[in-house]
Amino acid sequence: MSKAEIITFTIAMLAITNPIGNLAIFASLTGDKSLLEKRKIAFVAGIAILIILIIVTWSGDLLLRDFGIDIASFEIAGGLIIALMGLSMLHAKTSGIHHTKDENEDAKTKNSVSVVPIAIPPVVRPPETSPNI
Repeated sequence: MSKAEIITFTIAMLAITNPIGNLAIFASLTGDKSLLEKRKIAFVAGIAILIILIIVTWSGDLLLRDFGIDIASFEIAGGLIIALMGLSMLHAKTSGIHHTKDENEDAKTKNSVSVVPIAIPPVVRPPETSPNI
């Protein structure tokens, strides 16, 4: 890999993982833990995220191809999701993608929050906030 490709890859990974934005989520989920527990949770979450990124990197293209999804369609869908999130922010509405009070309460009863919800955040809204169909 050239130096430019490494820089591009690093910037893309920082944009995807959003470490600064996820600090608030980490702080809210681990606020009642000791410093040693927080370090352990952060380490396990980091390893889990690394494994997830490696698996997706190696198998993501194959998986998309199996479902008949090309990269352009995936980019359009991602752009629409980001646009909808931005519009909901303009109207001061919270997005269903972010952590909710129920998830924070659920996290307090779990032994570890390292993998779920930190490394693999839930993508389904809780039933109470789902729109009626």
